[in-house]
Amino acid sequence: MNKTEELLHELKEYIALRIRIGQLIFSNKSSIVASSLITYMIIFMLAFFFILVLTIGLSLWISTLFGKWFIGFLIMAGIYLFLGVIIYSFRNKWIRQPMNDLIVKEIFDED
Repeated sequence: MNKTEELLHELKEYIALRIRIGQLIFSNKSSIVASSLITYMIIFMLAFFFILVLTIGLSLWISTLFGKWFIGFLIMAGIYLFLGVIIYSFRNKWIRQPMNDLIVKEIFDED
């Protein structure tokens, strides 16, 4: 082998190794992002069920205070409507931007 062929061979090996390293880094980062998202989804689901049971309990308690079973549920629905409007108004600041920051942080974290 002459020097040019040897250099080309080494260059091909180097490029193949760099591609493999890039694949491994991408695989690692995507698995970190996926596991973080799954963790947050589990926490969200647990919080959802906690709030659901709490809401039913509060609705029933309020219903006993007013003597009609539907009043408590209507009051809780109004509270959720109010919270929904507030969260919708601030969705970019409270939800979208923090999630984007979290994903970018996980992708570009050098751990």
